[in-house]
Amino acid sequence: MTHSPKTAFVTGATGFVGLHLTRELLARDWHVTALHRSTSDLSKLDSLSIDMVVGDITDLESLRSAIPKGVAAVFHVAGNTGLWSRGNEMQWRENVTGTRNMVIASLNAEAKRLVYTSTASIYGLQEGRIDEESPRLGGDSWVNYQRSKFQAEEEVQKGMEMGLDTVVVNPSNILGSLDTNGWARFIQWVVSSDLLVIPPGAASFCHVTEVAKAHIEAFEQGRTGDRYLLGGADASFRELIRTIGGLQGHKKIVIRIPAWLARSVGYLSRLWTGLPTSPPAMTPESVEELTLQVLCDSSKAERELGYRPVELSLMLQESYSWLEAEGLLSR
Repeated sequence: MTHSPKTAFVTGATGFVGLHLTRELLARDWHVTALHRSTSDLSKLDSLSIDMVVGDITDLESLRSAIPKGVAAVFHVAGNTGLWSRGNEMQWRENVTGTRNMVIASLNAEAKRLVYTSTASIYGLQEGRIDEESPRLGGDSWVNYQRSKFQAEEEVQKGMEMGLDTVVVNPSNILGSLDTNGWARFIQWVVSSDLLVIPPGAASFCHVTEVAKAHIEAFEQGRTGDRYLLGGADASFRELIRTIGGLQGHKKIVIRIPAWLARSVGYLSRLWTGLPTSPPAMTPESVEELTLQVLCDSSKAERELGYRPVELSLMLQESYSWLEAEGLLSR
């Protein structure tokens, strides 16, 4: 579907995926309005020709005045990806209440379509290859991120039932430049040591530029009410470490430990960290995700959105080179 003029409202534009999406929209001659908090770092947006409005997805009234009336596309990218139980209350407020507010505000603004950035994690703690028809078990997961994103999708579904045209994209694990909080932390951890211990998990990885493009194609071509998994390169975490080591020029000694032992270490880490102001390196939630082998089938997105998987080595090279150029890698 197409709408003219090409106008977009983007949440999370100061973040990893949101920045790439905003740049891709501008490259395609869209007019972009980006939502940001009053405390946000806008340095990466300053050079872009966009309209910036102050607001917060947890504040419905701020959204009512922020979203332009009749905007073609609302891209709700903002979300809390934390894997730490002490942040559960805030995560629920941002992911669930925030998405509910975005649905209401989009309806109020008479937006033509809402594209919601979900995650493959809404399929919960199951192993194997998943596709769009696999059971979505995230609603019953003990991992709050999975549970909150599942419930956020339910809020989007309610919006569709109220007349809002919606499409959902479910990226797997995203790699690429501009990342400082996601898999960038894993890369930094690998670079910092030659001896690493890892659970026996595996996952699918996708490239941030292709994820951004898929968002736009979801608006243009996605089917109302559908969701699209974005996978691509499948790899064990052991393979991930060795590929990063190759980029660094240092062979990594990788010891794979059983899942039960990894989970024990994750739970013990909570006792050792006291009351930190930021998440510890390992949490029970993050370890749990490293113990599973969850692979995504993205053939639907490839077929209907023209989504393109990218080789793991190329994605890691981009992530690694950007972090190195920014001075964010140290041994």
